[in-house]
Amino acid sequence: MKIGFEAISLLGASGIERYARNLVGALSALDGSVEVNLYTNASRQKAINEYFGANPGIHTRDFFVHPLMLGNIGAPAISFIKDNYLMPKAAKEVTLFHCVNACEFNHRIMNQVVTIHDLFVFYDDLWAKEAYEPNQELFKERHTQAVNRALALFVPSFAIKLELLDRFPAIDSNKIFVTHEAAEDKFRKTAPDYELLEKNGITRETRFLIYVSRIDPRKNYDRIIEAFSSVPEGCKLVMVGGAKPYFIKKLYDKAAEFKIEDRFIHIDNATTEELVHLYNAALALVFVSYAEGFGLPILEAMQCGCPVITSNASCMPEIAGDAALLADPHNIDSIRGCMLRITESDNLRNELAEKGLKRSKLFSWEQTAQKTVEGYEYAIRCMKI
Repeated sequence: MKIGFEAISLLGASGIERYARNLVGALSALDGSVEVNLYTNASRQKAINEYFGANPGIHTRDFFVHPLMLGNIGAPAISFIKDNYLMPKAAKEVTLFHCVNACEFNHRIMNQVVTIHDLFVFYDDLWAKEAYEPNQELFKERHTQAVNRALALFVPSFAIKLELLDRFPAIDSNKIFVTHEAAEDKFRKTAPDYELLEKNGITRETRFLIYVSRIDPRKNYDRIIEAFSSVPEGCKLVMVGGAKPYFIKKLYDKAAEFKIEDRFIHIDNATTEELVHLYNAALALVFVSYAEGFGLPILEAMQCGCPVITSNASCMPEIAGDAALLADPHNIDSIRGCMLRITESDNLRNELAEKGLKRSKLFSWEQTAQKTVEGYEYAIRCMKI
């Protein structure tokens, strides 16, 4: 079967883009039953070819023009041509076209499957409005079109599948495939490289908890900071993640409010190599979001032997199993209690690290690809009916 992907942003840093390129690589490594066709533009094609190397299962196509070829003024026209003409044309060349981001679902493509990473666009919470405005209504419409029109739906957790069925009770549950994600092999247990970490003020003597994610309200950074303010001196909080300037300012204001400026480190753009060594040096990961579609940092930390504190909500217990401490993300005392337990007990950290390493081995991109192919086969059967 030939599967097409829009790949202009395939090598980007977002979670969706990381999902897409790991899936592409895993699909191409199967038994040869899947031929991946990546539709991009000339400026990105070379980088994609270099990333995947000489892979007979992956074909890149210089199919689109650069979005800013006509400058910012001409960008809407380029987008219109792409969505209305070029994308449908590309889809006709393949068995199925896989949309990896429901916010970009194109209703003009009939042979389409889609990944729905989460349903936060439908939430009325302030953090959802801040994340999606001014496009929340447009993205709601595209998600709804995806649910109703796609031949198969892929979701990263059973929690999202249940939420999808609850929100759209009329859809056939058979068209929803849970495709758990996985951490990349680069995340592994290793001796921390303190020469690499010292540029961010982290030495061999630094004891710290680490937060890894975007800085936005859904990630609960304000409660994490407030809870950490009660952790005894001698421990730092390292927050790794980029954000809009507005949220960065709020982050630093919150650190000042709870007087942890001298125990607070923010790292904006950590490389994967730096992140691996940060996980390996940390006392624990603190990942207590209000909601997640999957929660990849949980597995990244576990593969590095880093103990995990995560939420007892959304999909996070599904991913963490019994290998993490679970906190109520809405309860500061609950978060604080987990922080204190894990910073005060070597035995607890060792126990969770061992459990985490075992837990992380239950997830792999090969399994993700195999389950995705099941979805493709279902979609192809639907087309023949």
